[in-house]
Formats: sequence, C-alpha cells, structure tokens
Amino acid sequence: MNGHPKFPELGLWATIYRETDTFTGRCGLLLWAISGQPEVEVAFALSENYWGQGLGTEVAQAIVQYGFETLRLSRLICLIDPENQASIKVATKLGMDFEKVG
Repeated sequence: MNGHPKFPELGLWATIYRETDTFTGRCGLLLWAISGQPEVEVAFALSENYWGQGLGTEVAQAIVQYGFETLRLSRLICLIDPENQASIKVATKLGMDFEKVG
C-alpha cells in the first residue's frame, strides 16, 4: 500500500500471476483532478505476454470491487487512449460508459 500521500489506500500495486508467481504488471486506483474535480481512475497495465487471456478484465473487476465495496467510492473512471480497443473492451465489461474525450 502506501500509495497517494493523502490517500494511502490509493496507488498502484504489482499484479502477480498466481500459477507461476510471476510479475505481470501493475494495477490500482489513481487520484486525478479533471476539470477541477477529483476523480479516481481504475488503472491497469499488463505485460504483453499476458494480453488476451482475460487477466486485464479480472484485475479491473477486482479493483472496481475494492473501490466501491471497501473504499465506498461513488464513482470510478477509466482514462483510455481512443486507439486502445482492448482497454475500451475491458471498461465496457465493467459496465462503464463513454463520457468524453479529454
């Protein structure tokens, strides 16, 4: 833990593939100020070796559950490059809707 100085429950954490005890990337919740409003982003980045296996969705679902159930956040966002179709697909699976282009 020990993520954000004011909000240590936020930040990025290592993702470990349990079957092999291998580091696969990072995930977590990041605090941003967007248009003057605080927003919490669901963030995840996996090594290319682990793409296309559903792990991004699994990680993102766990982060969303943590954000809503444990931290009692009322809103989460994803900041995604418009060309990153895989991350857009994950956000859609999470039930997120497109809001705007930054």
